[in-house]
Amino acid sequence: MFPGVLLPPPLQQARPDDTSAASSGSWGLRDLKDNDVIELEVYTWYGHNRMVHHRAPRGSGGVGIFVKNDLLDTYNIVVLDKDVDGIIGLQFEHRISEYTFVVFSCYLPPEQSPWGRDANEFLGHLLIQMYALEDVDNIIMCGDLNSRTGGLDDCIVEVDGIPPRETLDTTVNNHGASLIEFLKDSKMCMLNGRIS
Repeated sequence: MFPGVLLPPPLQQARPDDTSAASSGSWGLRDLKDNDVIELEVYTWYGHNRMVHHRAPRGSGGVGIFVKNDLLDTYNIVVLDKDVDGIIGLQFEHRISEYTFVVFSCYLPPEQSPWGRDANEFLGHLLIQMYALEDVDNIIMCGDLNSRTGGLDDCIVEVDGIPPRETLDTTVNNHGASLIEFLKDSKMCMLNGRIS
């Protein structure tokens, strides 16, 4: 599945290489290049496609968020962050109440991937963004960080009062250890293993 995308129902069952998934039928989810977009009738696409070599036969992915068009009538939407490959941030500000939330869609390639990068640098960039957003009401981070955190605590249990996670995976990788540090520093926690 295309990492970090809030997928509308027609795409949820699509295979990553299924080019019929987009409403126009012209793009596979992995084939997006530069400023290409996915067009769906009731959604607007905000994307950050990975830059590829000009001779590459196809795109190589990226991150993005589909926003239901109804929200465009109610919220002002601003792209906050497209500075780092694998991150896009959108700020939603309600036009009447000024309630504001931010959604980050993130993809951190696996540690051994040719696209791999330093998890600390990637998450450090996100942490700077979080600190700059102290006035927003909520921050949501979603996507695929290829982080295996095992049973590590993602919050300060004695202080935060958050129920423990139930996890079956006991493996911890370097990305996972970095993610745990990021979550504690940003005062966020994982929902995986806490809600069903």
